[in-house]
Amino acid sequence: MHDFKRADHPSNGRRPSRKARAVAAGVARRLGLERNPLRRRSDHVEARARVAALLLCAVAVPLAVETGVLTQHRLSAAAAHEVATREHHSATVLDEPHLDAARSVVVTTARVAWTDEAGQPRQATVLAPAGTRRGDRMTVWSTRDGVLVPPPLSGRNVLALAGLAASGLLLGVIALSLVLLRTLRWLLDRGRYRDWEAEWAQLDTARRR
Repeated sequence: MHDFKRADHPSNGRRPSRKARAVAAGVARRLGLERNPLRRRSDHVEARARVAALLLCAVAVPLAVETGVLTQHRLSAAAAHEVATREHHSATVLDEPHLDAARSVVVTTARVAWTDEAGQPRQATVLAPAGTRRGDRMTVWSTRDGVLVPPPLSGRNVLALAGLAASGLLLGVIALSLVLLRTLRWLLDRGRYRDWEAEWAQLDTARRR
């Protein structure tokens, strides 16, 4: 009987497969990291800059997530504080709302009346959803002194603002990386053009001799 060692079996080798090597070579070629004697120093600098930009964007992903989480916690705490320190009242629309030409599709302005916690009647002109009619009921928010204030942030608004903060950070890093890469490419191209001109001048001088 033949004694076959498990490590000698082709499927148990530790070398990467041909397909994996081809993929790795393709990625290295696209990034400019393959060993090519024809590549100039400026090409290697540009290749390393691409890798640095990719790493920066990769690091920015968890930072953006952390920023979104921190923003959500901060805005949630602020909204909870506003709910605890403000009063909400059920107000009645007194007359037909006035259409705001600039925002008539979304909101209108309406005169409303309500009774505060102290039993005092109050009136004010507030923003109302489009389609509001006389006699409708709506909720208004005020401070303990009766000053009207915007409603606290809802949970949906908190999530939207947290997502905006996270995506803004990530997109900002990506945009900055692209600008830096484009600037570096422009500077390197200027040097390459100068080198080409010098090489053509030397070649032309050698031909004339």
